[in-house]
Amino acid sequence: MKTLFMLTFLSLCVVLVYSASAPANDWGTYYKIEGKQLSDMQSIFTLAINQYLTSPNKKTACKKADISFSRWYVNTDRDLLLMSYYCQTDGSRGYEHVKVKKSAKQVVEFQDKLSGFGIPDAGSYSGAGELTGSDAEDIQVKKLAAINATLDKVNTDRDNKVCPKAGTQTLFKVERKTENGLDYFRFPISCDISGRGSHMAEIEVAQDNLLKKLNDGKPILAVLGSPVRNAEYIDRKEKEIRNSKQTDGSNMMMSSLLTVVLAPLVVALL
Repeated sequence: MKTLFMLTFLSLCVVLVYSASAPANDWGTYYKIEGKQLSDMQSIFTLAINQYLTSPNKKTACKKADISFSRWYVNTDRDLLLMSYYCQTDGSRGYEHVKVKKSAKQVVEFQDKLSGFGIPDAGSYSGAGELTGSDAEDIQVKKLAAINATLDKVNTDRDNKVCPKAGTQTLFKVERKTENGLDYFRFPISCDISGRGSHMAEIEVAQDNLLKKLNDGKPILAVLGSPVRNAEYIDRKEKEIRNSKQTDGSNMMMSSLLTVVLAPLVVALL
């Protein structure tokens, strides 16, 4: 009887812990995906915030020229967006957030903290959750395979392909964190822009491993950064090629030297 009570108690504790760490809101993950998605969201945000700033009931002192759009959340009600921006106006410097009705392109609520919308303040990646080597490679390969279909959609705009033929021709490094009840993985991927693996972009993949409400618990692309030259990976590969050529050259020189030294001995023995 006592054993049954303890098991029931422990099960309840697990449920309570899961509930505390799961999203206590309808927002899920943040997004910032370069390309058409970012462009479209930027347009919606600009129209909504410009209108809001002219309202006598506005709750921000931020000036229009000091606003930089940052990222967005999508509500379970697909017509509601939570849009974050950075304000550089003295006295209001920092991140601010507005709930926007997408169809009307209208701000319906303002908060100076994400917690005002039930979202814990944005967390940061720390070195404690960092993986490298084969452990990082395993995660990168699996997460990239899970979101490749999304990346393909991002690259359907012929004139604005962000990261064509995404791959793992990069350094193997994964950073991890937990935010709003979701697990996040940040790592680089390669992009074939001017050749195989010529560029790299940093991505963030979110996953709801607890309640599996977001995308049925499957990995989802949250962030896709702008590609830059895959310099460190390319330099490493070029160094490997140079070292390989030097080794081959040394082996050839040793072979030639042995031939020169041993040939007369062989002749003498004959």
